[in-house]
Amino acid sequence: MKAFHVRGIVWETDGKRPALPVEATVECESEEGIADALSDAYGWLVSDFVVVEETDGDRTRNANRG
Repeated sequence: MKAFHVRGIVWETDGKRPALPVEATVECESEEGIADALSDAYGWLVSDFVVVEETDGDRTRNANRG
C-alpha cells in the first residue's frame, strides 16, 4: 500500500456545497486508485487532482506533474 498526497482536488458535487478538502493524503495500491480512495473517504466523486508526493514505505517521491 502506498500513500499519495494530492492537491487541487476538484469534486463533482451536483451543485451542492459540502465542506470538502482541496488537498488530502490517501492510501491505495497505485495512482489509478486515488480517485476511488478519495470518493470512498469523502462520499463524492472526483473529477481532477494533482499528485504532489508518493510515499512507499520509507521512501518519498515528489511527483512533478502538470
